[in-house]
Amino acid sequence: MIACLLAIQAYCESDAFFGRDFGLRNPPRRYKTNQVMRPGPFAMAHVLETSIYRIVVVFYRHLAEFQFPPLYAEKLQSFVNFLE
Repeated sequence: MIACLLAIQAYCESDAFFGRDFGLRNPPRRYKTNQVMRPGPFAMAHVLETSIYRIVVVFYRHLAEFQFPPLYAEKLQSFVNFLE
């Protein structure tokens, strides 16, 4: 779940999310003053964040028993600290 969340967050910050990777160097004129929003990735990220919080709350006492790769451990720590 954390890997999926990290991938979605990276995608939302990438040029692909805004269409520049697909030849759209400049947004169409009608979008220049408006924010272009693709709600799907944000909705999925929200569901993943909510799910990870639930897991952290229920299994908080047992999290120390697991070993996570450093990137995942850092992200999980932000949920444990309720910073996400």
